[in-house]
Amino acid sequence: MKVFLTGATGYIGNRIAHYLVDKGVTVHALVRSKKKNHLLERDGIVLFYGDLTNNDAMIEGMLDCDVVIHSAAFAAIYTKTPQLFTDINVKGSQQVFYAAKKSRVKKMVFISSAGVLGPSNGKPINEESERLLPYFNAYEQTKAEAEQWLLNRSSPVLEVTALNLSRVFGPGQLTEANAGTRLLKQVAEGWRVIPGDGKSIGNYVYIDDVVEACYKAMEKGQSGERYIIGGENLDFNTYFEVAKKYTNAHQKMMHLPVWVILIASRVMQFLANFGVQPAITPSWVKRYMYNWVLDNTKAKQELGIVFTPFEKGVNKTVAWLKQEGKLK
Repeated sequence: MKVFLTGATGYIGNRIAHYLVDKGVTVHALVRSKKKNHLLERDGIVLFYGDLTNNDAMIEGMLDCDVVIHSAAFAAIYTKTPQLFTDINVKGSQQVFYAAKKSRVKKMVFISSAGVLGPSNGKPINEESERLLPYFNAYEQTKAEAEQWLLNRSSPVLEVTALNLSRVFGPGQLTEANAGTRLLKQVAEGWRVIPGDGKSIGNYVYIDDVVEACYKAMEKGQSGERYIIGGENLDFNTYFEVAKKYTNAHQKMMHLPVWVILIASRVMQFLANFGVQPAITPSWVKRYMYNWVLDNTKAKQELGIVFTPFEKGVNKTVAWLKQEGKLK
């Protein structure tokens, strides 16, 4: 089998690339430059240089491919060029679809976000839930727009399946996309802040479950359907209890009022005008204060995913951080 993959040098895309090769799949990876070639240097991965606007590179890379996995996205917390969200997440996804159709690829797996579904309102969110609140940021909005556009065009000629990922963590590059692992590392190094009262619930999924879901979606994912790829639902208090347990951290945690965090985020956003990249913005603070309780039943039943328990995933992640010399 041959698979064309976008976003292959990103945190999630890179893990997908290596997982597929381990399964005997040949990966045709679209890369923008040679700076990160070292992340893909192994037999079974063939590089094609270009971006989501380069139809020639994509069509060349898709030659004889069975599946396209579209992992590339723009997910920055802050940018001075918000148009990038539309250009990359929406228009870029459309270009990938058109190239796949022209190349006669039969299947496309779109890596989306559970954030497009919206926060839960008294009961877990599933794939059919109606979003009740406006989007919190441009990332959510453009990923939702791209996902809907793609799923609406799924057909027997080119089947499209979407995977809605929750908060991914686990071994891999410590980029903005791997915020969960970066936070585990920070806890080990003395982090002591819990947002608000710590009772806001999020969903956390281990990276190995994400790449497995991607692999299984190629075969079992239904045309025009989306699947929530989420692990356990737990609040911030529990998250930090588990993080401290497996990182052997002993500091006393402090609950920081949301209004304080909001003020800090507004200051960060102001300083961004002078070139200081903010760690968080007000819209992201507000997002994390809602409950995001997800129901992963559909992925378990139709794709056959057995999700890793959160504690087990944290234990594996901490072991990896130590092995890589990123933690003592």
